[in-house]
Amino acid sequence: MDLHYTVLLFSVVCLVLTDNSRDSRILLNDPNLLISQIQALESKIQLLTTAYQDQQSTIHALQSQVQTGSNGGAVYIRWGKTSCSANISETVYSGFMGGSDPNSVGGAANAVCLTSQPVLKEVGGEGQFMGGAEYGSNSFGPTANNDVPCAVCRGLHDRSVLMIPGTDVCTPGWNLQYQGLLAAGHENHKSATQFICVDHDAESIIGGESPLGLGRQIYVVRARCGSLECPPYHNSKELTCVVCTK
Repeated sequence: MDLHYTVLLFSVVCLVLTDNSRDSRILLNDPNLLISQIQALESKIQLLTTAYQDQQSTIHALQSQVQTGSNGGAVYIRWGKTSCSANISETVYSGFMGGSDPNSVGGAANAVCLTSQPVLKEVGGEGQFMGGAEYGSNSFGPTANNDVPCAVCRGLHDRSVLMIPGTDVCTPGWNLQYQGLLAAGHENHKSATQFICVDHDAESIIGGESPLGLGRQIYVVRARCGSLECPPYHNSKELTCVVCTK
């Protein structure tokens, strides 16, 4: 018998005996009185048992909600790809990289993954513009001037996400989402950019081969020894990167 149930039953017996001792003595040779007391006891046990079962059901439901909520949730952008890794993530949406003109002094530093199904408004005013993005060299696989695709991914099992620059190996205890090459805008361009991780098996957008300009360009990132310790880094070698979840 469940320990909690046994304690509950003992408590009810003590409660019934205590309540009745205030009114009358239980006569062991009075069958009707004994039957009455037993029936009252059984009724209280049944009520408490029902309440106990309801509480257990509530506890199990809450545990299930907590367990469900702890699975998945890590969101990241997979640069250079149109979809996410099957079995470990789901594709929230796919699109293409967008950003400011590299020659814009006030251009936004971050790149974004634009949706291929925009909802636009015309409200007047200007000050900032959004362009597309192109590979600035052939180093990523697709030839230079090809447009850069992207996919927004959600991990199915993990909640935290981390991009590690300088390696393509995840920290122990973390799970691999994708490996790639570290990328950013050209250092001679006026507009600031951020470092991103472009997939090692990068793709391009069909029909996006023309060098139209007025958009972001991305290049591989090379190590430059000096303030950067060499070794372990090596002068003029490209930096890898990896996106991991946990």
